[in-house]
Amino acid sequence: MTAAPVTPDQTTSGGIKRKRDNGSKKRSNKSANISMIIRFLMATCFLIMADEDKRERNVNGELTEKQSKGKKRQSHVSAMTQTAMTELFFEGVDRSLVSVCLWSYHFVRPNFAYLNPYLFPFIRSNPNITRSQIQHVAYRIWEYLVNANRVGPIKYTGDEARTMVPLGEVAGWWLETDGDKPNGYQFWCKWDQGDLPGNISLFTTLANL
Repeated sequence: MTAAPVTPDQTTSGGIKRKRDNGSKKRSNKSANISMIIRFLMATCFLIMADEDKRERNVNGELTEKQSKGKKRQSHVSAMTQTAMTELFFEGVDRSLVSVCLWSYHFVRPNFAYLNPYLFPFIRSNPNITRSQIQHVAYRIWEYLVNANRVGPIKYTGDEARTMVPLGEVAGWWLETDGDKPNGYQFWCKWDQGDLPGNISLFTTLANL
């Protein structure tokens, strides 16, 4: 007599219970076609949109207390929800992947100074622009620079890989406590004379030393 097939939740004669794994399959299906560049962009977009981060840091900007995986991690606060962010910039990719990209992958710390030559002239030309509009434009510029491979590597290999971090640990690009304009903007306005948009004139700089 042929035995009836064992269903996923039934216990076999050997006492082994087969568990359903639908949850992990769904999670893997969500991220199956997400490239490493998109994962990096999702994490850095979250940093660009961040408004607040109350976690304590040392003089190097590193967290003074590492957050364990077993606890709910503290993170940045943003006026834009993760759902709104993914719908606007990532064609509705499931919002749960934002946390995955922030904490499950290690990347090179992003150097947002690459934004300055493109973003700062735009801000100066639009004096009434809002914070959220600046963040939106900043991400679109950053997205272009990353896809054009103009911001350096997003991941290291070999010995350099030890310096990579989960981007959930990195401070936000421009927090509300930093002032009404992004970091470096006032310095840029002081030295840039507008001869070449987004660039500091070498002769003007030397003349003011």
